Amino acid sequence: MKSLPMTAVAGICLFAGAMASIHTSPANAADVKEFYAGRQMRMIIFASPGGGYDTYARLLARHIVNFIPGNPTMVASNMPGGGGIKAVNYVARSAPTDGSVMTIVNQGIPMHQALSGKSLETDVSKFGWVGNISYSNQTFATWTASGIKSLDDLKSRQVIVGATGIGSIAAQLPTAYNNLLNAKLKIIYAYPGGNEMNLAMERGEIHARGANPLASWKATKPDWLKENKLTFLIQVGLEREPELPNVPLLTDVVKGDPDKESIARFLTNNVIVGRPFAVAPGVPKERLAALRQAYEKTVVAPKFLAEARKQKMDIRSMAGERLQALVEEILATPQSVRDRVKVAITAKGAEARKGAKKKKKKKKE
Repeated sequence: MKSLPMTAVAGICLFAGAMASIHTSPANAADVKEFYAGRQMRMIIFASPGGGYDTYARLLARHIVNFIPGNPTMVASNMPGGGGIKAVNYVARSAPTDGSVMTIVNQGIPMHQALSGKSLETDVSKFGWVGNISYSNQTFATWTASGIKSLDDLKSRQVIVGATGIGSIAAQLPTAYNNLLNAKLKIIYAYPGGNEMNLAMERGEIHARGANPLASWKATKPDWLKENKLTFLIQVGLEREPELPNVPLLTDVVKGDPDKESIARFLTNNVIVGRPFAVAPGVPKERLAALRQAYEKTVVAPKFLAEARKQKMDIRSMAGERLQALVEEILATPQSVRDRVKVAITAKGAEARKGAKKKKKKKKE
């Protein structure tokens, strides 16, 4: 699946929205409007404030309510922990399943379930996937001042990389680079989110972030890009980002090794999950349909797009039905490929350790 220009994406979204409206009976529409009228909804954000996921989630929360029947309000709440597992478990097990709670999901969660599901208390294929607001290539970026400027540097010296939970893409991709590319990345787990990892790079506590979409860098740190404070060494996606024509794709780097190529394709599928929004299993179908339709209207709305442009946020949307199919496809991956991926994203020995929380706590004291 290649990325589409915004005009094409807009057309797809409007078509999907029109098709959804065909299947919504007047009686169901009235029931949905009555349910949401005057209701305060919640947006659960698995990441800490200030990072890419948080920024996209709050943007959608501000605008989607204008297109949900009954015009409810929506309050955003951060719930970091476990690389997004804590928030997913909460939405599935504790939050209301009436359609009043949405969540942005760490894109690494479907892959985590496909490979082990450790600590995950739900089946994310049963979630109602509302839409993916932005799917941008994942990038491995070093702090330029660290002097780490090439793939050879990753293999010849120890590079300290920040990550969130072990089930997150921020941990999985750098671990894969260690195992597929013979890199020497030392991964520090337990940062609450991207903002904390960015601060850690500025302080010299870590040298790099092992995974962050280019769109997120553009939205949260445009000044860093302008001032060349970041050096991009690897990107994961279907094709190279126009802004990074000389940065190799992971599929390029492993080309020629069939086993590694199958792993890279699986990881690429996971990346396309992007910045996905979902509701818990069991939400009534007519309410899920209404939320999907509201999402599709939101991502082409002039006011929404104007705010996104102002914040330098890329909008590359995927409709809920396509996202649902993608998640199910990841979870249906043949076991032989899953086994190879498990080996690739499993940290070895002392190359990974926890410590981010302890460091932060000492600083506060």
